Amino acid sequence: MPRNNSEIETLRAQLAELTARIQRLEGGSATSEVLLPNGHTSSRRDVLKLAGAAVVGAAGAAALRAVPVHAGDGDHMLLGAVNTETLTTSLLYATAPTGAPTTPMFVVAEQAGPLTIPSGLTGAILGIGAPNGDGVEGRVTGALGAAIFGESDVGYGVLGASGQGIDVAAQGTGRVSQLPWSPTPGAPAFTPDPNNPEIVRDASHALFASRATGSGPAAWRRMNSARVDAADGSGTPLTPTRIIDTRPVTDPNGFTPGVKYGDGGNPYRDGEARVYSMRYAGSPVPGDAVGIIANLTATEWNGGGFLSAGPAAALTGTPTFSNLNFGGSAPAWANFCVLGLDATGSIKIFARVTGLGGRVHVLFDIFGYIQ
Repeated sequence: MPRNNSEIETLRAQLAELTARIQRLEGGSATSEVLLPNGHTSSRRDVLKLAGAAVVGAAGAAALRAVPVHAGDGDHMLLGAVNTETLTTSLLYATAPTGAPTTPMFVVAEQAGPLTIPSGLTGAILGIGAPNGDGVEGRVTGALGAAIFGESDVGYGVLGASGQGIDVAAQGTGRVSQLPWSPTPGAPAFTPDPNNPEIVRDASHALFASRATGSGPAAWRRMNSARVDAADGSGTPLTPTRIIDTRPVTDPNGFTPGVKYGDGGNPYRDGEARVYSMRYAGSPVPGDAVGIIANLTATEWNGGGFLSAGPAAALTGTPTFSNLNFGGSAPAWANFCVLGLDATGSIKIFARVTGLGGRVHVLFDIFGYIQ
């Protein structure tokens, strides 16, 4: 039924007064429950709205309905504050277009003035920080918590990019964890993208870097380190150790006491090969080493020749290479060598000595290892 101007003004005044009261009452918890006479429960805010509708009638109740938050000038909204059309841009929500979005779906910014989204950023959530600020931050407690977590089926779980600075930085304890690509040791079976270099770990914690060529395991190379410090991580220098001395204990030139492999004082004969394990109690070489850095020495020969050394399983038959050549009247010949270890951690030494009943004594000293 039509109302005169006086009644309309009265209703407006009552609505304004009621709105002010509701705002004061809503200073408490808007979600706390209130028991209604019909036995149902409702939130404090719902009860206030029902009371307001009863006072001002249907016309006023329509004014009390929830209104989606928006700015009067169409600008973006500031979370946690009363919004006016003069506030700076802080929050943007856009309706997703059909298919893949071409702009961010949800943007939280920390800047004054109109929001400009950098080109190329099309993620579902975008955080834009102030100068020297942070675009996205996460904080969590508990040993198993993840402040920021990313997961992808075949793409990137987490991606960081910087124009000229650091893409990803570990600024807490500096620790970076990487799970093995497989429960078994060895190079990955998959072929990496040659345009995107990768680094992975195997079950033994060995690092593998991708190569620009090859496929499957051949597309990877193990990243080894030459070490001259103790394997216990203390930083203590590795003590050079003689582990082979085939000279007899009574040798006038001086047998090495406490040597691991004395071979009973028996010299190498022409064409003889012997296997030595680097994995024994007290060895200077850790069990996960893949190679050793050493000196190979020949002494007390009765004919010229050469010594060949290498991984035990790979050194078969008569070698066609030499690590050390010896002969003449010199008391000894020595040569530096880097040898790989086979799967059992062993090496093999082969001797070729010319002349009837050729023989030579061998010494072997370790200075470092490859891990």
